[in-house]
Amino acid sequence: KTWQSSKKQRPRKPARALGRMAGLGGFLGHFDMLYDDERNRLYMEALKLAAADLRAERAPAKLSALDLGSGCGLLGLFAWKTGAFDSIVLLEANPPLAEAARGNIRRNGAEATCTVWEGSSFDVLPERDVSPSAPPQVAEEGVPQQQASSPRTPFDLCVSELLDSALIGEGVLPTLRAALQTPWLDRERTVLIPARAVVVARLFSSPALFERHRMAAGPELKGGAKVPETFRRCPGLHTAEHLHLGPFLKAGLMEFVSEPLEVLAFDFAECAVSPSAASRRRALAAKLATAEAAPGAAAVATAVHGVAFWFDAELYKGVHIDMDPVAQAKGHFRDHWRQAVMCFPELVQAHLDGGEFKFEVHHDDDAIWFTLPSRVESFAHVGLVASMSTSPLPPPLCRCSLHAGTPRRRLAAVVEEPLGQGAGRGAIVFGDGGLLPLKLARSGFELVVCVGRSSLNGPVVETWASANKLRERIRVARPPCELVKPARKRHRCGAYVGVSCGLPAMGENEEDDGFDWAGLAEALARELPGRSWDAFAEPWYNDLPEEWPLAHYAQMASDLSSLAAALGARGVGVSPVGCSFNLCAVAFESEVLWQRYQPLPLSTEPWFGLDLKEINQLHPGAPDEGHSVDVWPFLAGGLLRLASPVAEVMRLGPPLDAAVAAAAAAGAAVRGECVIDTAVASDGPQIDETSARTVHGVLLWLQRDIDGSPWSWKGEVDWGRALAAPCGPEGAALGHARFGCALLDAPPRAGAPGSDSRVTLVAEFGADSGWVVRASAGKK
Repeated sequence: KTWQSSKKQRPRKPARALGRMAGLGGFLGHFDMLYDDERNRLYMEALKLAAADLRAERAPAKLSALDLGSGCGLLGLFAWKTGAFDSIVLLEANPPLAEAARGNIRRNGAEATCTVWEGSSFDVLPERDVSPSAPPQVAEEGVPQQQASSPRTPFDLCVSELLDSALIGEGVLPTLRAALQTPWLDRERTVLIPARAVVVARLFSSPALFERHRMAAGPELKGGAKVPETFRRCPGLHTAEHLHLGPFLKAGLMEFVSEPLEVLAFDFAECAVSPSAASRRRALAAKLATAEAAPGAAAVATAVHGVAFWFDAELYKGVHIDMDPVAQAKGHFRDHWRQAVMCFPELVQAHLDGGEFKFEVHHDDDAIWFTLPSRVESFAHVGLVASMSTSPLPPPLCRCSLHAGTPRRRLAAVVEEPLGQGAGRGAIVFGDGGLLPLKLARSGFELVVCVGRSSLNGPVVETWASANKLRERIRVARPPCELVKPARKRHRCGAYVGVSCGLPAMGENEEDDGFDWAGLAEALARELPGRSWDAFAEPWYNDLPEEWPLAHYAQMASDLSSLAAALGARGVGVSPVGCSFNLCAVAFESEVLWQRYQPLPLSTEPWFGLDLKEINQLHPGAPDEGHSVDVWPFLAGGLLRLASPVAEVMRLGPPLDAAVAAAAAAGAAVRGECVIDTAVASDGPQIDETSARTVHGVLLWLQRDIDGSPWSWKGEVDWGRALAAPCGPEGAALGHARFGCALLDAPPRAGAPGSDSRVTLVAEFGADSGWVVRASAGKK
């Protein structure tokens, strides 16, 4: 069977999308969408136009509408506000959101018109026999009962917002396809909002983004470490990365080298017909830009690193939502929709002479990916070439563990600098990557042991070690207490020959991935009898790619303490020379960022008079350790500015473990506190009254403590300086960083007459409570 023919030919529920919606990061993602004023305005405009047209065409017949995937009911209530519809159904699969939609209907007095159907559209629409105008009967378990009365008639309008940054990743195609195959939607009668959408792509040149996806373009890193051929030849991931391209363009880290090109087009009314294989794959020819060359010189050559793409959705009759990054950089900022980026497996040289660059686009209802034409040859060995002329290629899958097991932010943060000398000692690395163990082994340590929480940590470390001929000096600690030596050779499928690769089989150790520290200490003592160990840590330690490093540090500190105690019981010393960090902070001003994490306010003006505050019951509040924020888009877009100098809150080092234990014995927690003076600008001078600003919160980060360290950390970023100059050389590092964010409950205006311009930040760490970070106005 070919890859395409082996797929089940039946409507597929977008399980991944539904799973994401069920989590929603504590429903904060839903609040982010509600605060998108431009999106709300465009949807309201489209609904008003459609309602007016339907009234003109179908009066005096009663009109009905469906809000497919209603969330808390925003779009369904927008339809209600038009006054054109006699019955509106809000269909939502997530129970808490469905309940919030019911509450918002009551808040606005729309019970006579609006009804909530709870459940997946894949199940509810085929099974329901009650017309939308009749209130449903609900069984005790909350599932609507079927009713034989009232024949099913198609809705006059169906509004939905099932789009992600790559257009189709939230399941808009299979969801609408299944719905259009039921009597509730009719492709000729039902008006769909959005009506259609195109995917627009541009080729780009960006070493920064290429390193983020592929780590390196050449066979070696700057410090001389050899990049394993397995990593370089691996096709990587077929899922595009969603990120804001505006900061990369503004900082000069990315350049478009082709004109915009429509690569895919979807008329959502046609989704009822299953697409042919040919429609899932298209050959493309993008027109390259033209660069002026000196007279008589060859055309300017550039490296094409990949494809950036986004959607342009027509909601209704000329009302568009366009995610073009150039237009977005000049106008409205939103975080729930970004752009998508996919890098080619290798860079391609092209001449900027206005010629054509040929590549291909594929999609499978869930994802969009791009390939170079030469990739067809790589499938000759499985006999697929004959059908490749029309069928989409199999999506690229990571075969080396690096791309599957390492977040792209992490790949971009990889640096390769010499450290120092560790002759005669052993090194223990707490981290999720293979480069720090490699650097330590090259610095003279007799043995380096890597302790990581990710299940893919082992294969990555082992591949680095083998490629750089350091197999004898690097081990991977695999739970519960096994030390694994890298193999000499690896099979094409990814498995190692003769030696366990540290990657558990499917179903193995899925729940119990903890270390037996006593057993691991015994194994370490056997490896280097009578020797001491130095401990090093990276700010990325476990598989929490979207968390700011404080969460990683907490896990690392706990594991280091446990292992040090177990080694100490055997008379083996551990010197944590590379495990100390400083918790730093700076006050900031950003109404947009502050609002993004707030419950809905009393004012209903942003939602055209609708009261949607029932959703506030789902607001999770602030995490104890602070929000995890990607601040670069806010800084580069002028939506966030620093409001104070950098302040040090507390030192986080191995002595903290003893302090935590002592504090726990006294029923207390370790506490760090600092007072930030927001009357002093980040660059030093006093802020006069005319430049007074509103302080919304405090940004937090971990800065490695290198004062007095015998080791060189040349690749470390000074995050305070990077924040101060987000589009400068150091600011580029912000693209792969996440910061903690502690918000003030009531933002004070810094420098205002009679106000206290200080902000107090308190960070506490307890043995049972973990981290608690809070910011408050004034000196406490």
